[in-house]
Amino acid sequence: MGEERILAALGELRAEVAALRRAVEGRSDRPEIGALLSKIHDAVGERGFTGAELIDFCEVASATALLTAIVAACGTNPRRLGRLFRRIEGQAVGGFVVRRVDDSRAGLVWRVARVSGGKAYAVQMFTLPSSLKITP
Repeated sequence: MGEERILAALGELRAEVAALRRAVEGRSDRPEIGALLSKIHDAVGERGFTGAELIDFCEVASATALLTAIVAACGTNPRRLGRLFRRIEGQAVGGFVVRRVDDSRAGLVWRVARVSGGKAYAVQMFTLPSSLKITP
């Protein structure tokens, strides 16, 4: 009896995980998010920025194409932009990936990078022994 309950609970958890994956993948595949990441990369390259800095940059630099892409994806609220970045962090979207690089007093600092072959790899933060080989 106990084993059946455990298996039933495990089945429910698997269904929930599958539903969450579908929801996340559906959000990150929206074309406006890929366009946004492309425009951010065109405007600031791979430099770090906060959501507020990016929106301020649009206003100061008259970057109307970037501002239009931000509005289409999430509006002009820096917190909503940050929530969008947290949702897609580490996922390859439209040939780009967004990564959190720092946490400053002004907010989270993000960086948009181009990915090759549609795969996003984590930056190596430690030294591995030379005998250990890593393959993607």
